Amino acid sequence: MKGLVIYIRREKLDAVCAVLRRHNAAGFSVSNVEGCGRRKRQIDIEDVAAIPALEPEHLAAKLRVYTVVPDAVVDTLVDEICTAAATDRFGDGKIFIVPVEDAIRIRTRERGETAL
Repeated sequence: MKGLVIYIRREKLDAVCAVLRRHNAAGFSVSNVEGCGRRKRQIDIEDVAAIPALEPEHLAAKLRVYTVVPDAVVDTLVDEICTAAATDRFGDGKIFIVPVEDAIRIRTRERGETAL
């Protein structure tokens, strides 16, 4: 099993949720987050002092979607999420794929993928 930590633009939530539902993701959570990434740009050494310090107004509002899925669907799911979330502009987001050792449904104590 893999955990998908997906950072997307707010306006892309419906499209990403549609992909998750189409692949029968058993569940997911959505959180409002703020953060910053890195943008590659040319900076002259003389301009380094002009770069502003990180201030709250420099943080971008995003959504974090978290789900756990079987290994067999990860590649297809990631490809479709990238297509659904893309605008071809800086700040489209990121997907982190993390191993999930186990899942346990508390009520029945089922484990592994059946607990999803």
